[in-house]
Amino acid sequence: MPKLSDISVQFIKGVGPARKKLFSNLGVESVEDLLYLFPRRYEDRRNITLLSKVKLGEWQTVMGKIVTEGGRRSWYTKKHVYEIVVDDGTSRMVCVWFNQPYLGHYLKEGKNIVCYGQVNIYKNTLQMVSPEYEILEDNDDETLSVKRIVPVYPLTRGMGQRYIRKTIKTALDKHKESINDELPVQLRNKHKLYNIKRSIEFLHFPDEMKDQEESLRRISFEEFYFFQISIMLRRQSIIQKPGFEHKITDSIIMDFCNSFPFELTNSQKKVIREIKKDMESSRPMLRLLQGDVGCGKTVVALFGCLASFKNNKQSAIMAPTEILARQHYDNIIKYIENWPVANNVNPAIARSKTTKQSVIDRKERDCFAGARNDKEGDIKVALLLGSMKKNEKDKVLSDIKDGKVDLVVGTHALISEGVVFKDLSYAVIDEQHKFGVRQRALLSEKGKNPDILIMTATPIPRTLCITLYGDLDLSVIDEMPPNRGVIQTKSFKEEERSEVYKIISSKIKEGRQVYVIYPIIEESEKNDLKAAEDMYKN
Repeated sequence: MPKLSDISVQFIKGVGPARKKLFSNLGVESVEDLLYLFPRRYEDRRNITLLSKVKLGEWQTVMGKIVTEGGRRSWYTKKHVYEIVVDDGTSRMVCVWFNQPYLGHYLKEGKNIVCYGQVNIYKNTLQMVSPEYEILEDNDDETLSVKRIVPVYPLTRGMGQRYIRKTIKTALDKHKESINDELPVQLRNKHKLYNIKRSIEFLHFPDEMKDQEESLRRISFEEFYFFQISIMLRRQSIIQKPGFEHKITDSIIMDFCNSFPFELTNSQKKVIREIKKDMESSRPMLRLLQGDVGCGKTVVALFGCLASFKNNKQSAIMAPTEILARQHYDNIIKYIENWPVANNVNPAIARSKTTKQSVIDRKERDCFAGARNDKEGDIKVALLLGSMKKNEKDKVLSDIKDGKVDLVVGTHALISEGVVFKDLSYAVIDEQHKFGVRQRALLSEKGKNPDILIMTATPIPRTLCITLYGDLDLSVIDEMPPNRGVIQTKSFKEEERSEVYKIISSKIKEGRQVYVIYPIIEESEKNDLKAAEDMYKN
């Protein structure tokens, strides 16, 4: 017997090839897709509210006959207005739609209509503005459209609610018994879950809303159940592969922590120990490092780079933007000056601050020179960006492949085909939410199951972390470095601009920095916002 996923929706009675194309617009190709096209909401039409009993300000369902209809142009807004008057025998109500003149083809006088919307008073008359509606034909199957909890589905042009309800009911009647229940009976009993046949039927046509809620709970449980299994299988497929067992002594940790001009927080030290334990293991590390901006995630991530270097391996740090990659690169060059190994930048150049030009020249060399010093014992750092000139990029790629570079900092360029590492054993992905799972995997494939550390400042609750990133261990830096300044926010009026300039001037005289943000870069005819380029000249 064929699977429901293999039976085209066009073979359901009333569909055919033409309407199959309409269903394709809703992502429905097979009978299984149709049965899993769940309503977006429900209307309780068991007790239709009489127009004489409606409550103002509340969303309600009413039913009646269209007694008048017509369109006009609003003198005030110039919008097209289409109005109908609905009468249910107890009172009358006006329904209004804006800029939808085509409604005249459907909402004809004498038709029975069901409307759902918010009831208000306008000019002493009951009114619904832009209600959802459904025309009831004389030959409609009332068991699907009225006197019950009625499903309301997502639609596409050329398809109505009555038609889609009838089609789904036909598919259920014919194929319900062919639906396979993937959850074991013991598991369903343990969590008091409906079986799959009952769940799908009640999600479409519930007798009570409690049935719909329990059915949704069953379907949701199944989705998360198999999602979690897929994550567990993915994790097992990774951790069962042999990784590199880094040899990390306590002295390496002490030397690393003491190499900074500031004291690492206890939270940073705790995470470093967690990374050390993972890197010493025979299985690849898969760890998510979470912490607020400024907590020192990058410093912690650098420990793995040093450990990799100490084991004669390569490491990489991938950032989502060139600006962030350059920032990481500059900070790393600064940090490794005090590492327990020599650095790859000539100290005379690295510390030269005699003129602005010398600093610019140094940055240019740092960004593009790759491995510049073959002195044994040095950590050689390279920057790899997509915007680099071909000859500069080729030089860096060659040095990476030959093992002349120990640490590579870059953007998505790191996962391009031309990047070949000699022996990558540790990789860091910064701002993980900017990268997909596949991109993370591509970086991992650049080595032989390297240890992976993923960093994020996005405040994801722990439970959500475990759910979404169940293939990762979790580390949290929950402590900010001491003696950080307090941020003050002040607002000024335009006439106080001179006062703002005085504050800027005083901060610059103190040796501080100031930056100004504008909403757009270039001047635009579409708005009168101040542009950064123009204001820079100003």
